[in-house]
Parts: sequence; structure tokens; C-alpha cells
Amino acid sequence: MKTIVLENQKSPIFIYREADRCLLCYDPPCTRNCPAHIDIPGFIYHIRSGNFEAAYRKIKSANPFADTCGYVCPDENLCQKECIRGLIDEPIRIRELHSYVTETLGYRDVIEPVRLKGKKVAIVGAGPAGITAALKLIESGYEVHIFDRNGIGGIPSAEIPLGRLPSEAVQRDIMALKRPGIKVYDGKEIKSLTELEGYDAVLLAFGLVERDLKIPGADLPGVIGPKELLRSAREEKTDFSGKRAVVIGGGNVALDSAYVLKEKGAHVLIAYRRELKYAPSWTKERVLTFLKGVEFLYLVSPTEILGRDRVEGVRFVRMRLEKADESGRPRAVPIEGSQFVIEADVVVPAIGETAPPYFPEVRRDERGFILVDEKGRTSKEGVFAAGDLTGEGGTVVEAVTQGKRAAHAIAEYLGRSS
Repeated sequence: MKTIVLENQKSPIFIYREADRCLLCYDPPCTRNCPAHIDIPGFIYHIRSGNFEAAYRKIKSANPFADTCGYVCPDENLCQKECIRGLIDEPIRIRELHSYVTETLGYRDVIEPVRLKGKKVAIVGAGPAGITAALKLIESGYEVHIFDRNGIGGIPSAEIPLGRLPSEAVQRDIMALKRPGIKVYDGKEIKSLTELEGYDAVLLAFGLVERDLKIPGADLPGVIGPKELLRSAREEKTDFSGKRAVVIGGGNVALDSAYVLKEKGAHVLIAYRRELKYAPSWTKERVLTFLKGVEFLYLVSPTEILGRDRVEGVRFVRMRLEKADESGRPRAVPIEGSQFVIEADVVVPAIGETAPPYFPEVRRDERGFILVDEKGRTSKEGVFAAGDLTGEGGTVVEAVTQGKRAAHAIAEYLGRSS
């Protein structure tokens, strides 16, 4: 079996060698398994011929958040997983080729100038879904106003650790908003459709809020929400030197929180109620967290956070696994009499998120997420939704896909109402 050397994935030698290994499939499974449907053999063909400008346009026109996805896309679960070359030796390192192209060329405007049609769309939320929709709507000739209370870029610009995603990559994606026809209202919070009267269509694409840890002591000083932790870390405002930190949860947000705490000097333990194989995190991120020196404790659940004036420890109960619950994973059940205490100075409950109760005019499901149909339409005519608040997906590239879907549906809707 051929061994692929990965130590210097930024070198032109590696890039051209990887591109030459691509079979340029006629009906490429990698593209089918890419949520953004990037023409992967198409951009790799352009790399092979040395036309990086054409490769860039193939990537960026399909995925406006391509620079960001070059760092954080879970390729081992998506395009690379389906690579036919893997049946011969090793899958093509698609994300590395993608990232090399976008980094080498920097920022390029791939949107052709269009005449605006006189209709305006309001987008609430300036994350990957909202920004993608805005750029696609401009391509269709519709003016876009974007509102966001927390800043432009969403989770990638505020909450993904710098060790995983450099700020420059997100900024290159955001630069595309600086064009005629797009207005951005940074720091502006919108909570109701009545605040958006006068727009021809509305897209809801704002982020989620954290679920509360409903146990005694959850309000003690030293209990830090993962959003607050990750945002302050990207702003270089944190120092946890010598602190004992416990992160509760098994998803990527828990891993990111642990990674940041470790980087900032803490001794970190991740506590999860099931076994590792049932955790909803990505394998690559687990490996990075292991290598960082984070400890893991499985089959435990917190029952109380201990302390007087601030956090001093966490009381846990051991769990056993029984038949599957509604998630398809085994249900975790407490073992009577198995409680124990772990000392801690900091506790980060990364136990999931839900949509905030804004925009009561649209229907929601039993979990609190906004209900949409296959085109991203809500129960209110002219109002669409995309991204995390619909409960679909959760990765940047999936948000991009939903933003594209919503933009297409909005353009279709506005075209009919002309």
C-alpha cells in the first residue's frame, strides 16, 4: 500500500502530488457527499493544470465560507470518506487541497455585478448561513440588510479556538460582504417580525443559546458557559493557570472548551455520561484534545456543584447503559450509591443548545427549534429560516448549504410576487 507523507501539507510538492492522485471521477461520490456540493474533481483538475484562479472560483462559488471550511470541515465524515481513491491506497486529502488554494490566493470577489431589482431582504444573523444567503441573494439581484447583535461571522469568528481556526481565514470569508447592495447592522438585536416591516422577505439565521445545567450549585461563581469561555479566549482575555477545570459534555463544544482551558494553563477533565464511542464529537477533534493532555472520564453524570462562595468541586454519579433512547444511543441510567466528588475550580457545562424564544410569530417543534419545510420556509409567509436554529446539522458547511437553500427559495418567492 502506498504511504502518503503528510508532514508538509502546505508545500507545492505535496499539493501537486495529491492532485495527480485524483481519479477525476465522472459521477464523483466526494461531491455528492459534500453538503455544499463543491465540484471537487473540477477544482482538483485546475490545480493539476496550475490554474489556481479557476480552482478558487470553483470552490468559492459553491461555498462562500470556503476559507473557514478549509480548517474546520469534518472531511473524514464527508467528502474524503467517499473518495474512490481510498479503495486503491489512501483517500485524496481534499480539505488540504481546498485550503491550499484559498490560502494561496487570499480573497477574490467571485460575484458578478448585477442590477438590483428593487426588493429588500432582511437577514437576522450574520453567521455562515446568513452570510451565504446574503451573497447568493445579491447574485440574484436582491438588496440585503443583515442584523446581528454579536458581531459578523457567527461561531467561526467568535467561538472556535484560534488553534483550530485562525482569524484571518474567517475575515477573508467576511470580506465578501463589502459590496453594493449589502448593508450590515452590527450590534443590532432583532426579536420580532414587527421590527422588520417593509422588507419583502425575511431570513432567520441567528444562533442558539446554551442549555442550563439544572442541578444545585449551577449558579456558583466559577461555572462558565462555553460561549463565554470560547469568546473570551479568542479575545485573549483568559488565564486559567493552575486551575482545576471540569468540562461536562461529549460534543465538539466540550472538546473546544477543554482545548482552550488546557491552552490557558488549566488541568482539564472532560466528564461524559456515555462511553466514548457514543459521543457526538468528531474523531479528529478527540485526537487533538487527547494530544493536548486533557483527561476523559466516561459513564458519569453531575448531580451537584459544590462550594460556598465559588466552585470547589463536582459531585458525580456513575452511570450504566441500557437500551437506546430517542437519539438512537444507549440510555444512561444512574447507579444507586455510586456518587463521588472531584475537586474543581472551574466548571463548563457544554450540554447542548436550543433556539432562543425570539420571533414568536413562527411555529416551533417540541425541542424549541423553528419548523421549516424542505425549502427552508417557516409557517409565516415570506419568512424563512436556516442554520442551527432549525435543528439541522451544526457544522459550518451544513449552515452554508442551508443558507444556499434559503436564498434560492427566497429568490423564487420574490420572483413569483413581482
